[in-house]
Amino acid sequence: MHESAPSDPETVLRQWRESVLNGLLTFVALASLPALVMAVVNALESDRMGPLIYVLILCEAALIGLAVGRRLPSSLIA
Repeated sequence: MHESAPSDPETVLRQWRESVLNGLLTFVALASLPALVMAVVNALESDRMGPLIYVLILCEAALIGLAVGRRLPSSLIA
């Protein structure tokens, strides 16, 4: 069967927003990963960035969680 595209502008706009947000979250999570790795390497080499490195790791984990969590089916989230 051929699936027809939704013609309601609100539905089309919502789907577009979701796809753009998913793409943006994925891009930002992947782009910030090398910076986090370098920060961790620098923190291990020089013991100057104690608690800040944990905040950066927590922020990166939250960003990855958002990027992955938005792609999960709603039955797995609830």
